[in-house]
Amino acid sequence: MREGTVEEIVKSPSLIVEKYFDMVYRLARKVAGEDKADDATQNVFMRYMKHCREFDTEEHVKAWLLRVTYNCANTELKNTWTERTTGIPENEDRYDEFAIEEPDIPDDGDSTIYRAVQKLPEKFRTVIHLYYYEDCPTKEIARITGQKDATVRTILARGRKRLEQILAKEGQLI
Repeated sequence: MREGTVEEIVKSPSLIVEKYFDMVYRLARKVAGEDKADDATQNVFMRYMKHCREFDTEEHVKAWLLRVTYNCANTELKNTWTERTTGIPENEDRYDEFAIEEPDIPDDGDSTIYRAVQKLPEKFRTVIHLYYYEDCPTKEIARITGQKDATVRTILARGRKRLEQILAKEGQLI
């Protein structure tokens, strides 16, 4: 990513998209699933384009993006219109024009933990993703998800236990 002052980065939508696209896409994918993550990500950045002049710091932008991503991904989950429409047929000549290159998905080298996290229910997946992959403190996760800080810590603890059970069941626990 191109370097610049905080003001340039905050006021430049293209720099923000470049810097935070992977983060937004990963969270949208965790919350809404692969099939709806593209739409949620697009909606997040469209909203950012409308509001980009309202931010003072890059931390404010990141927090706003995480919150809006969580909300947009949940909205996509509830959106039945996308389930009734069809995409471009794979045999269509122009199909490659619309292909989206997926960002790198963080994993632990052999992706064992990543696959196990994917098996968790959505509420655990989201909190674990924000805490471990996006380095958000529990207070920030509480703000993003609209829950109390204590609730987030409880979900995180229960999610860790479930993750441990999944890994033990698969014989992957150390």
